[in-house]
Order: sequence, then C-alpha cells, then structure tokens
Amino acid sequence: MRQFSQVLSLLGAFFLWSAPALAEPSEPQMRSAMEGYFDTMNANYASMARQCRNGGARDNPMVAIQCLQICAASQNTCEIRATMTAFSKTRCEESGSAFRCWFRMSFRMDGSSGHFGPMNGITQMGDQGWGYFYREAGAWRFQPA
Repeated sequence: MRQFSQVLSLLGAFFLWSAPALAEPSEPQMRSAMEGYFDTMNANYASMARQCRNGGARDNPMVAIQCLQICAASQNTCEIRATMTAFSKTRCEESGSAFRCWFRMSFRMDGSSGHFGPMNGITQMGDQGWGYFYREAGAWRFQPA
C-alpha cells in the first residue's frame, strides 16, 4: 500500500511539472475581453439612463449627480455608449492567477444626439493602458487595475 501511494505521489508531481502553464492571452482574446467590458459598461449606462428618465434621482443625491453628468454629456438624452475603435497588445506578464497586460486602445463616446466632440478628440488618439486579464468559464475577462 505504501508503494502505491508513493507511485501516486510521483505521478502527481510529474503531471504537475509537465502540465503546461496557462499561456498569456493573445491580442484577439484581449480585444474580445475588452469588448465584453465595454458591453457591461454600456449596459450600466443604459440602466442609469432609465433611472434618470424615470425619476430615480428624486430621493437619491448620488443618482442625481450621476444623472446630471450623463444627461449633460449627452445633451439631455441621458444615453451614452462607448465603442472601442482600436486595440493593440503591447506585452503581458504573469501576476498570480492572471496576466498583467499593457495595451494601446482608443474609443469613441456616442449619445443619441451624435458624437461628443471634444471628448472624442482625446479618446480617439488612443493611449497606453494596463489591466488584468484572467480566465473565467473558458473565456478571457478584463479587470481594470
């Protein structure tokens, strides 16, 4: 019995040693994770717009402040949508169970009344950013730093 458990221990150690490490996300995988993040952000904007239009700000000062910002930025439509226009991977390094990755990204902000002129001029230029990419349920996810 003792030999059997030693063999199992050796086999377990061999498989752990020989198991490939999780490969860092590719650029298309990172872009897809970022698009998922933008989808969640846009769903939150839509939910906030509904609250603003339905009087959700009456008794909640924090919601009132958010409604003022969103509705003013969208020229009183209260509808905002962020769209990624460019994405490129720079590099990644392992960080525990995730990868800390650097990338360049640009995006556009839209409201139902059109583009947000000055803001889009800044965000369309793109900038270097970084965050954590991790695997969950077989897909890559993005977590801001």
